[in-house]
Amino acid sequence: MNWELAESMSNELKDALSELEQVYQALDDALREMNPKCEASGVCCNFRTGGYILYTSELETERVRQAIGEQGPWALTDEGECPFLSADRKCSIHPDRPLGCRTYFCDPAYRPLEGEVYQKFITRIGEINARYGIPWNYTPFHGESGHEAVKTPCRGTDRAPVFPILGQES
Repeated sequence: MNWELAESMSNELKDALSELEQVYQALDDALREMNPKCEASGVCCNFRTGGYILYTSELETERVRQAIGEQGPWALTDEGECPFLSADRKCSIHPDRPLGCRTYFCDPAYRPLEGEVYQKFITRIGEINARYGIPWNYTPFHGESGHEAVKTPCRGTDRAPVFPILGQES
């Protein structure tokens, strides 16, 4: 089955996207209990200063494709910012943003928990992919621009933590 944009969405894909929404709801519930601080400044959306690459599964990417009607990948700006960061420094795809965006917070008290939280929920997304036969395709959301943005580290910024995903070595 072709999991990219199609004329009509299959029932299987609809079901998989519905299950993805349930995973995101469970994550929201878990984060509410942890209460990581977010200043909604858009700082987390600058991949050059943050020193990280946002990876997404095919299912997460398909959710964004369905929401905005574009194929992707969506290149970072010349400044290393996400193209979905609006002029008012807010995420323009906030309800449909990938897991990595949902679990990343600048809050130093939360940072030690980030890898564990991400691993728990990316595993659940992997289970959905497997159940519906969706290819994993775990790739940079912003394409090659993600790799380019982190080639030149910025001084005075804390790098995002690195942790293996689904037992893979990074």
